[in-house]
Amino acid sequence: MSDCAVPVLHSGAQQPEDQMVVVVDVERYTKRSSAEQVAISALIEPLVDEALTAAGLDEVRRGKRFARNTGDGIVFGCAPAHSPQLLHPFLAELEAALGHCSECPGPEPLRMRAALTAGPLPLEGGPGDGNGDARNQAHRLVDSDVIRHAMAVANPWATRLVAIVSERVYRDTVVAGYGSVHPSRMIEVTAAVEGKSFKERAWLFAPVPSGGLLRVPELPARRGAAVYPGPRVGRAAGRGAAVRAGDFQAVTQDVAHGMALTGGVVGDIVLGFGPESGGRGPCR
Repeated sequence: MSDCAVPVLHSGAQQPEDQMVVVVDVERYTKRSSAEQVAISALIEPLVDEALTAAGLDEVRRGKRFARNTGDGIVFGCAPAHSPQLLHPFLAELEAALGHCSECPGPEPLRMRAALTAGPLPLEGGPGDGNGDARNQAHRLVDSDVIRHAMAVANPWATRLVAIVSERVYRDTVVAGYGSVHPSRMIEVTAAVEGKSFKERAWLFAPVPSGGLLRVPELPARRGAAVYPGPRVGRAAGRGAAVRAGDFQAVTQDVAHGMALTGGVVGDIVLGFGPESGGRGPCR
């Protein structure tokens, strides 16, 4: 018999209640001067609060759970029951608030990335409130390569916000039919963060898509699968390989009326429906 006993961790501890987690980060924050960063940091929470109020979420604004300013963004939690309103109209209102913000310093427009996740997190009035997998996941998603790529291919003046939603939020809110965001408005992606052991299925949502997010291939000359050039981007792929401008492939299939985009690849980033989805679209 082995002398090594299996430890019992947190024996008797109760699982915390589920919390909704919202993380918002300013795009290209570190590319700005120190003076611009200070000014932008002071704008983040007022803009988020403005959007919450406009979305009818004053209760969330007044009672943010485990709220923290991260310098280039903000993280806060609320009850999962607010998930439908956070997807819409909150994200659309935040897009609008960013669009009419006249206080942003520098020549670049003020843009943000947002992540929405949900899961059990402690809420006991102590320093550990909000710490756990759901919050870690939100920070990884908002920093993932795929949402940064989505921001890069969109027009910076037309699309101020792109959000990424966890599989659980997508399933429990969007697929379940709560709220007003149709599943077809979301793009299934594989979210990964360079240098970290993180890779998960997630869903992109842009309240106001533009540029490469709206690119539609030309009608093929013949029926069957075809490959089309896509958004011209230059992003470093894994292991030092460079992605040339135009290194985008989209696989299409003719359907009864028009054409279906079944997948897209830019370097090591997949936009569309990859192998993990088994060929299924977002509407199932």
